[in-house]
Amino acid sequence: MKIPADQRNRYKYCDFHEDVGHNTSECYSLRNQIEGLVRGGLLVEFLQQIIFTEDDAYNTVQPHDDPMVITVQIANCRVHHILIDTGSSVDILFKGALEKLNLKNPCYNSYTTPLYGFTGDSVMPIKTHILPVIIGEAPLQQNIMIEFIMVDTPSAYNVILGRPFLSGIRGVLSIYHNDLKFPVGTKVGEVRGDQQAARTCYAVSTNPIELAKQCAHVTSEPSHMIPKQEHYVLEEGEVPDMIIEEKEDEERGWTGGYPAEQLEEIPIRKGDPTKVVKIGGVLDYEVRKNLVDLLEEYNDIFAWSHDEMPGIPFNLATHRLAVDAIFKQVKQKRRHFNAEQNAVVQEEVDKLLKARFIRESRYLEWIANVVMVTKANGKWRMCVVYIDLNRACPKDSFPLPKID
Repeated sequence: MKIPADQRNRYKYCDFHEDVGHNTSECYSLRNQIEGLVRGGLLVEFLQQIIFTEDDAYNTVQPHDDPMVITVQIANCRVHHILIDTGSSVDILFKGALEKLNLKNPCYNSYTTPLYGFTGDSVMPIKTHILPVIIGEAPLQQNIMIEFIMVDTPSAYNVILGRPFLSGIRGVLSIYHNDLKFPVGTKVGEVRGDQQAARTCYAVSTNPIELAKQCAHVTSEPSHMIPKQEHYVLEEGEVPDMIIEEKEDEERGWTGGYPAEQLEEIPIRKGDPTKVVKIGGVLDYEVRKNLVDLLEEYNDIFAWSHDEMPGIPFNLATHRLAVDAIFKQVKQKRRHFNAEQNAVVQEEVDKLLKARFIRESRYLEWIANVVMVTKANGKWRMCVVYIDLNRACPKDSFPLPKID
């Protein structure tokens, strides 16, 4: 019913109706028109919709109330039997799965706060570890760094991904559709749950005897593991194994950084035998000679230390962060290192300061810790934990290929 003109609030004005009585933000007619345009698909370019339809419930046994159990890539392994738990405030990696990941030179951090279940029982974690997680299938996939809490307790699952993970990928979960969707640029990626795995894991979780067998199998020798298969069908009466598939290099299309042949070190700067590069050791004489001559001619473009490339001009390369203003600024708590690691950190920071790669900031809005990772040669590499900052920055729709 329309309000008479003499009774309308003259302090409120609607740009849509060009009349007084209500504000534009309160206009029901405008809302209905916009909703109609959206449903008609005319405003798709302005929206990033995550919606579920009946078509998303395909291949799902109905009715059901199964938990969401998925498969994702953690580090360089494809990990099955991962539970999505919206009631968990942490992301958990169980010890048996951690051992099968076979991480080389892992860097852990202590964790002294117990975890509590809804019944009030507590579990003391072993440690924490930040690992890369890839969810979805290319090109609609997300790559995110997750801080896992390591727990040594019986479980039918390899991993429990909780609210930190879902918040990090901005994921939307539908139990009815057994589907998890998340934004990827202007598009939407998804990963579907495995109902068979969910029901099998639930059956194991409610059977103490089978759960004990499961955990014993996790810590057994690799020779007792189920062979690697992309899709494993359980035999009748068989206890499900926590399968962790390591991706083969051939499937990726690259050799994972391993040389295809024996390499040869060639000094390319006269008077300094320490300035060397590596080339193939089985090259033809002419090819080798031409390559070495070329490298020696342009040896000035190579840098072996920070000192050799101080103060890169801003007009040549500048890195700026496109931080989304809706995210809260995070100052991570300071991590502590032993004397050896502290010395390496100080040395690396001094190098970066001297080369003017970084500068001191006194008015801090974001603080990110460094972590020390052991390199293949036994030395330390300093890395920065940008997990909070990455969440606040728009995802790159065109990631670089493997360049190292």
